[in-house]
Amino acid sequence: MRMGRESPTSASVRFKAGSVEPAHHHTFGHDLVVIKGKKKVWNLTKKESYGLVDGDFLFTPAGDVHRVKYLEDTEFFIRWDGHWDIFLDEDLETARNAIDAELGVVDSEKVQCTMFVAGAGSGDIFSNICKDCYILFRLKFNDLNKYNKLTIIFCVNVK
Repeated sequence: MRMGRESPTSASVRFKAGSVEPAHHHTFGHDLVVIKGKKKVWNLTKKESYGLVDGDFLFTPAGDVHRVKYLEDTEFFIRWDGHWDIFLDEDLETARNAIDAELGVVDSEKVQCTMFVAGAGSGDIFSNICKDCYILFRLKFNDLNKYNKLTIIFCVNVK
């Protein structure tokens, strides 16, 4: 993620195919435009889902709980109405199971891995989590309300 601005926050973000964002919400709403790729967003608050491809736009209101699956390598531009924050509403395994059930993935196709949240200055520790993993989301940011330079890393095995 490359931060363009901090408040309101804007960023250019890339995810690898197969990446999953567990259900989460933000204090502020956000707009996003897919530059390239394909992703599916489930807005759990509204009980709706959206398949997004190149050029598509989506607004997610403040507080709406949503999860995401990246079906192709995807790049998008996102802008929050205020500063960036994230509150996780489920763990990665729960998210994967829900998405797999929705998409009809069978157990034999699943691989287990872990989500890591690393503290300040430890971003490079997890640069090679395991031989089968992709680092999906690595972000260093300044959130003066809670943290200073927290690194968040989502990791998933992709077959």
